[in-house]
Amino acid sequence: MDLTEAIVKLRLAQKRLKRLLSRLARERRRLFEEVKRALTDGDRETARRYAERVVSLMHRERTLQRLLDVLEACELRLEQKRVLSELRPVIGALDKLVSLPEEVGVEEVVAFAESLLGEGARAEESEVEKLLRLAREESIKELEEMLPSVEEAEVRE
Repeated sequence: MDLTEAIVKLRLAQKRLKRLLSRLARERRRLFEEVKRALTDGDRETARRYAERVVSLMHRERTLQRLLDVLEACELRLEQKRVLSELRPVIGALDKLVSLPEEVGVEEVVAFAESLLGEGARAEESEVEKLLRLAREESIKELEEMLPSVEEAEVRE
């Protein structure tokens, strides 16, 4: 299997995963509405059963999202590798045209380009931590919006 074929297959898998994640999210939202409806009706046991299903779906979504993230990272790496392999002949032609010193060959130029791509992909640790903190804060806000507050739950009981 060549790189282009592998990239296409990865993209198809990503597309399927995204559709599945979308269906799971719709089902999770529907079940959450059932949780609210059961709580409103005073049926705490039914609300608990629905809530357990919601939590189960959330775990499945999280697992599938991690898998999607891995597939996207793999696709990116394969795409980089494909681009670099396509650049090898161009760099070879440039090597002949530009008359680089003999000690600098195509392999050195390609290795240098690969090292630049690798360095550009690494984020500063502090930036990563800031991004993680921001994502965690937004996730907490979303969860707080999704779940009824303790006061609301007590009032309904």
